[in-house]
Parts: sequence; C-alpha cells; structure tokens
Amino acid sequence: MSFIKVGAYGPGDSWLDIHMDPENAVQAHIEVQAKRMFPVHWGTFNLAYHDWDEPIKRTLEAAGKAQIDLVTPRIGEFVFNKSAFYSANWWEQKQ
Repeated sequence: MSFIKVGAYGPGDSWLDIHMDPENAVQAHIEVQAKRMFPVHWGTFNLAYHDWDEPIKRTLEAAGKAQIDLVTPRIGEFVFNKSAFYSANWWEQKQ
C-alpha cells in the first residue's frame, strides 16, 4: 500500500517543489508498484488556495482512469492492507 500526499498545492509551480498534485501522486503510486493507494495530506484543514476536497476529487478521477485500488477512510477508520475495504465518499455527505 502506498501512502502518498495528494494535497495542498498551488497556485503556481513553486508549491510542487514540496507537494505533489493528485495526478503526480497517482503516477508516483504506479511507479512504486503498490497494490493500493491511500491518499494523505488532505481533508483535515485547508492550507491552500483550492477547495479542501479538490485534491480527493482529482485523485479519484486520476486513479479511476488508471484502475487503481484507492482507499479513502474516514479520519480514524482502520484499513487492513489484505482485506477488502469499501471507500465511501464521506466528504460529500452533509453533516
């Protein structure tokens, strides 16, 4: 399982020196040849100029195109690498 940060980027390329955007994160996952991708560094609080949920939306799109097994647990939810995991789009749910 790869744990790759997908968030807090832009505007501009200077952020990409220390943070990956979602599409580059998906490419990194492919290159390390992991079976699952666990996107991190998004969804807790907003430090960037994009919407807080933009990184996961872009990651879902890129991972879907590459047919990647993506896990998106709620904060504090357990994921076991060799067990099935249902990823709900919890960030879309109204509180």
